[in-house]
Amino acid sequence: MARPASLMKQTRTRHSQAYKDEALALAERIGVSKAAEQLGLHASQLYGWRSKTQQTRTSSEREQALKVECIHGERFTSRAQMRETVFEYVETDYNRQRRHSTLGHISPEAFEARMSA
Repeated sequence: MARPASLMKQTRTRHSQAYKDEALALAERIGVSKAAEQLGLHASQLYGWRSKTQQTRTSSEREQALKVECIHGERFTSRAQMRETVFEYVETDYNRQRRHSTLGHISPEAFEARMSA
């Protein structure tokens, strides 16, 4: 007994990384929903591609960003002083500015401002 055409599994289209990058750039400019509609994709595909792109940032890139933003040009007299500086940067600057998914993808500062208003 043959399955109806609507129940048959569709083949998945594989998109090149260049296509994904261009699609994400378009989504950044005009919004995910509109970009997905223009490209004939599901918005969830674009969200997934964006998430995967962010996750693939290597630790060396994160370390480089930390170095540039926090410790570039600093002279430390001890490891403890360096550790304290990095800890202070991460806890007071970085974590307060970055977006948190548990807060609805807004920064903790914006969340606190919204809650106190």
